[in-house]
Amino acid sequence: MFRNRYCIANWKMNYSISQAKKFFSDWKNKELNNSHIKTIFCPSFTELFIISEMLKTSSSELGAQNVFYDSYGAFTGEISCNMLKEVGCEWVIIGHSERRHIMCENN
Repeated sequence: MFRNRYCIANWKMNYSISQAKKFFSDWKNKELNNSHIKTIFCPSFTELFIISEMLKTSSSELGAQNVFYDSYGAFTGEISCNMLKEVGCEWVIIGHSERRHIMCENN
């Protein structure tokens, strides 16, 4: 029995919406058929909705690059689990080393 493996693509702050659309157009034309590898795309927040739509006909899944621990409130620039779920995210990456180093975040 094979264990699932994951390929998680953290786009960081690298693609705009038009670049993301081009990437997925190219991605769909690739011969990538391995049922034991799940691909999870984690675009910037501005691309979440469009990537969610593009992944509806794909076996790949959507993730976010970060999440805030509270469900709602006056937290400018943050995003909650409920907001991410509504756009179609099933995954989230947390604990980034650059956020700890550059933005002085901690546990």
